[in-house]
Amino acid sequence: MTHAWRRFAVLLAVAALVLLFTTFYPYRQLRATRTDLDRARDTVEQVERERAALEQRAAQLRQPSEIERLARERFGLAQPGEVAYVVVPDDGAPAQAPGAR
Repeated sequence: MTHAWRRFAVLLAVAALVLLFTTFYPYRQLRATRTDLDRARDTVEQVERERAALEQRAAQLRQPSEIERLARERFGLAQPGEVAYVVVPDDGAPAQAPGAR
């Protein structure tokens, strides 16, 4: 009877190991896939926020008042009939056009 019990114990141990390995690996793969999915969702959310901000800025740049403000600020432009002034620094350094860098 001892030999039969030993054989049964070995078969039971082998069956337990097979069961353990066949469930552990897919579980590990599932966890890795969920982690990847969470990262992808975070990336999508971040890109959607950036897209919304860019759309808002694009709409702002289409406004005539914003176009005028940028033209005056960056290029020193003026409306017809207006006089544009350039302030010269006291230290004798050459003056730069507005918006020049």
